[in-house]
Amino acid sequence: VFIQLPMQLMFHWVAQFLGFSMSLPLPPVRDLAWQLPTFFVIEDFYFYWIHRALHHKSVYRYVHKIHHEFTAPIGLCASYCHPLEMLVSNAMPLTFGGALVKAHAFTLMTWVVFAVLGTQFHHSGYRWPWVPGPEHNPDFHDFHHQRFSCCFGNMGWLDALHGTAKSYHEAKVATREARERAQASW
Repeated sequence: VFIQLPMQLMFHWVAQFLGFSMSLPLPPVRDLAWQLPTFFVIEDFYFYWIHRALHHKSVYRYVHKIHHEFTAPIGLCASYCHPLEMLVSNAMPLTFGGALVKAHAFTLMTWVVFAVLGTQFHHSGYRWPWVPGPEHNPDFHDFHHQRFSCCFGNMGWLDALHGTAKSYHEAKVATREARERAQASW
């Protein structure tokens, strides 16, 4: 009520200031076809670096630790955070790509719906079999909530590039090997 509602009420003014179009007609499908993937890459890059910065010892205990009170997160804890974190780590990454390309507000809202659903999914604890790869399922982000110093991104490509997913992959291999040893001993 005190964080999300004011941000939502200010959106119209902020969207105009950032250059989002809000007029008819709605954008053609071809615009959505290139802008949505662009937003995805920009948001993932921005989120990785902001999220990693929020884990710096000078900031973590004052801002991001609130979100990490959940070591086994649920969907609702995705937005349980400090107001500063809500702004710089949640709201700004969602709108930054749209502001860069001067997107239509409809395109931005389409993106926001899917991005928020993705965030809820990463915090849900439910592993859907049709979602490819471990980095795209909640266990990757759950590991981040358990260890705090790894798995900062949403999709894992920057974690792979910067080595911040190494402990996650090592733990997965160790778990698989332990399971195989236990099964072999039966």
